[in-house]
Amino acid sequence: MTICAGSIEDIVMKVQHAFDEYPAERSNRIFLTLQACMREVLKQLGGNRYKVPHMRKAALEMLDALPAALECAATVARDAIEFLPDA
Repeated sequence: MTICAGSIEDIVMKVQHAFDEYPAERSNRIFLTLQACMREVLKQLGGNRYKVPHMRKAALEMLDALPAALECAATVARDAIEFLPDA
């Protein structure tokens, strides 16, 4: 399906409609994946050579055990910060 917008107002209206229709639960899954990927990037001290971690989000959601946010070990964050060049 192709959606053509004739003006900025059309684009804004279509984006707002898509946002309103998108289920919040699916947004949570997206952000959990983003957090999991960021954790992997921190573990590697940068870069993108990692496998996207799978958390069984659908199964956790059915058990009402899907977290709102993921934790990152303090050592992982500290190592990543220490790896940054001095500004």
